[in-house]
Amino acid sequence: MAAGTTGILGGAGAALAAGTTSASAAPVVWGPAQPLSLSMSLGQYPKVGAISCPAPGDCVAAGVYYNGALPGFVVEQVKGVWGSAQPISGLSPLAGGDGVTVNSISCASPGNCAVVGSLYAPYPTSSSPRLLRGFAVSETNGTWGTADILAPPLPAARLGSGKLVSVSCSAPGDCLAGGYDATDYQTTMAEVVQETNGRWGVPTLVPGAPAYDGVQSVSCTSPGYCVAGLGSQYKGYAAALATETGGSWSIQSVPGLSALAAGQVHSSVDSVSCPLAGDCSAAGEFTTASAFGRQLFVVTERNGTWGQASELAKGPSVASEGLVASQIPLSCASPGNCALAAQDVIADQVNGTWGSGTAPALPGTNGGEVTTVSCPSAGNCSAGGYATVGSTSTYAFVVDEVNGTWGNAVQVAGTNNEADVLALSCATASSCAAGGNAGTAGLEGYVTEKIPVAPTTTAVSLSASSVTFGHEQTEKVQVTVSAASGTPTGTVTVSSGSAKVCTISLASGQGSCTLTATQFGAGTVSLVARYVGPAWYAPSTSQAVSFMVSRAGTSTTLRLSMGRIRYRQESREWISVRVSPQYAGPATGRVAVRTGRITVCVISLRRGRGGCRPTARELRPGIYHLVARYRGSANFASSVSGRARLRVMP
Repeated sequence: MAAGTTGILGGAGAALAAGTTSASAAPVVWGPAQPLSLSMSLGQYPKVGAISCPAPGDCVAAGVYYNGALPGFVVEQVKGVWGSAQPISGLSPLAGGDGVTVNSISCASPGNCAVVGSLYAPYPTSSSPRLLRGFAVSETNGTWGTADILAPPLPAARLGSGKLVSVSCSAPGDCLAGGYDATDYQTTMAEVVQETNGRWGVPTLVPGAPAYDGVQSVSCTSPGYCVAGLGSQYKGYAAALATETGGSWSIQSVPGLSALAAGQVHSSVDSVSCPLAGDCSAAGEFTTASAFGRQLFVVTERNGTWGQASELAKGPSVASEGLVASQIPLSCASPGNCALAAQDVIADQVNGTWGSGTAPALPGTNGGEVTTVSCPSAGNCSAGGYATVGSTSTYAFVVDEVNGTWGNAVQVAGTNNEADVLALSCATASSCAAGGNAGTAGLEGYVTEKIPVAPTTTAVSLSASSVTFGHEQTEKVQVTVSAASGTPTGTVTVSSGSAKVCTISLASGQGSCTLTATQFGAGTVSLVARYVGPAWYAPSTSQAVSFMVSRAGTSTTLRLSMGRIRYRQESREWISVRVSPQYAGPATGRVAVRTGRITVCVISLRRGRGGCRPTARELRPGIYHLVARYRGSANFASSVSGRARLRVMP
């Protein structure tokens, strides 16, 4: 990073020094949560459920908000700037408990995206007052169309609930969505619907799909070439892989799964990711009559042929429970280089080999769950989720993998209790966006993104070039932190050598503190200001700036206990002195009491005071004028008292 400028500015009685940024700052970091902008005329409490970033700085987020029901919304990021959330048109009427669920979003290029989900609302051809139906809505060249509430490929008399759960867009206007439709509210049937040249077709059942299955995940590499994972979370369903080639579907069971899951009760392929045609990875789960909970499996396709399924070596919490999450986020950057998550475990596939799952470090928590993962390049991924603190509280976190090594999870700044990350997408390793609930009982939606660390420059100035010891409070230390973009927040620590002078909390990039009396001894004082703020602002240190602390003036008083004494009885006389500093004390050092060339005594001050008695026969009979001379010290200037008359009688 470029170094900041340095210099000494200001006129008489003032000094300023500007510093430079730290050269060790990371190039990009996760920025703070940005609340979603939603017009109050539409509703409130937006919640992000899905994100897709086809290019750096160009993303789309989708979710739901509240206006008495739960309509859907989309919001665009264009050239790094997030706009206002807009309602998905075509999903009305919604009332009361009716609502939308956004399940998936995919963007082939900026301005060309598709969102799918489900709609719980009245359906015209059904006798049911409310019915769960799938919907799809597309964006073409930056303009969103009207949602299609898809007519099922089933007679109305047999119609049950249905939804779309996953979508993949391989080219603008060419997408595939998958889900299920139910018959008689009992039997589900795997269903797909194709968008071609910007128009959604008629949903069709996947031919040959096992009974009771639904499409759990789809991944397309080009128009007409897609892979779908089939299955369900419920007992009695069988995992299968469906491949579309040139518009025709073929079905196969997962190779090796029957041997792996002997006595299988249910199985499901929950996630599929295909970086190239014929080169995919999939993850799923199965249960057996003899094992507790669900077991996790992975399977890889190479050059169009699926290999044997294998059980994934699990991390600590998954191994102890024998469970996997209801979702298994999976992302592949290139053939054989992927990452997936299950509960609080992230596992990597490197060059076709899956490693053991590891839990991201979540300091100060009771663990958590990884809910989303995205890998823009091999060994460089990002993930997000929520971490549990105490028994009920959660916070949203993100964690990055750099060159094959996962770092520590960090809390999304600006989120609080009941927060989470529900969606995340990376266009490149340095350009990602995430979103979810920011907290407040999960009612506030937000987005966050990776942003460049802004270089900063810290400057410190003084109100005076010199102050007097004991009166340093007249010196005001002013700091200003500027950045290449934005207004820095955080704190500035002002130090003199290894001693901390004060800590300043910035407001609008500025702040100040006032020194305290006797904070420094007399002499030259050098101050340095060090700025540390949020991760997206690089730390910086100012140039040193100096001021002078001069010795404080003093006044010395001399008092005698008796104005006259007899010769040889001088020790009955008590000579007391007091040295009063100009501002603060007490004064230290010694005071010499003299008369002419005779030194009567030397007094060491204690708390600015002291006294002595003359020795016998020290002064011959006569009249003497005694004077107390304070010699001064490191912080106090010398001073002389007035004369005190002493008569020594014969």
